[in-house]
Amino acid sequence: MNKIVVTAGANASDIDVLACVVAYTELLKLEGKESVAIVPGSFTMSVPSSILAWNPVFEKTYSPTGNELFTVVDICDPEAFPKFVDIERMDEVYDHREGHEDFWKNKIGDRAHIEMVGACGTLIWEEYKKRGFTETISSTSAKLLLASVVSNTLNFKVSFTSDRDREAYKELSIITGLGESW
Repeated sequence: MNKIVVTAGANASDIDVLACVVAYTELLKLEGKESVAIVPGSFTMSVPSSILAWNPVFEKTYSPTGNELFTVVDICDPEAFPKFVDIERMDEVYDHREGHEDFWKNKIGDRAHIEMVGACGTLIWEEYKKRGFTETISSTSAKLLLASVVSNTLNFKVSFTSDRDREAYKELSIITGLGESW
């Protein structure tokens, strides 16, 4: 089985990128798949030191071997991928903004998950639910996903916030114990 490299865009990484890369890598490992989390670029202000203190596991760089597969989260524009990503070796794409759907559907079919929700973290949480791993998600990944939903929806105030985002927050807040005051 090929190692799966989970990464995002080549530039600045926000909390949604960090959460999705780390949590999705963990999900793959829970399924018994070899995977590595790569969070390229610097962090935006949405990733304060208090969140990094949760000790998410990731690398900043990656040197490809030519045998790996790639999953990219929180972006679907191939022009924005890190240089090490080989789009001919794409396994999956997860993004919560429109654009490039036809390109990815033609390239990888139903392994392209591009859906309009407030946070890509919502899509990753839904994968945990679909695959039956909600009970085994780590505290760190659950907190990161919750933070991504809150941040990307601007505390549920932006127009593109969906009921799916609200449901993800509700479910993750029970798991994390991080409630309304957080």
